[in-house]
Amino acid sequence: MVYNYDWSSTVLGPIDSWDPALKNALNMCLHSAFSTYLCICTDWISIYNPALVKPLKETWLEVYKVLNSQFESIRVSRKGIYFNNFCYAVQRDGYEEDIFFKHGF
Repeated sequence: MVYNYDWSSTVLGPIDSWDPALKNALNMCLHSAFSTYLCICTDWISIYNPALVKPLKETWLEVYKVLNSQFESIRVSRKGIYFNNFCYAVQRDGYEEDIFFKHGF
């Protein structure tokens, strides 16, 4: 799905024009044995193995502001961050539920 996706319709442009580092990150994401999520600036295009390709605003609207803030912090500072049991409030089955993640960017 990822290789057949119309990347020219995104801010990233056609996949053959991507920087080799981005292509390498995509390859590692898609071939990882673990759940891997790649979010690419500027629209925070989300790629989740095995194959989900959408802007972050479309995949997780209810936590977009929080994640966007975290991603922008990393982009500006050029330093990764780690969270242990970070709480996100998400909508599931018509009600709000707190979910907790241990993750890093």
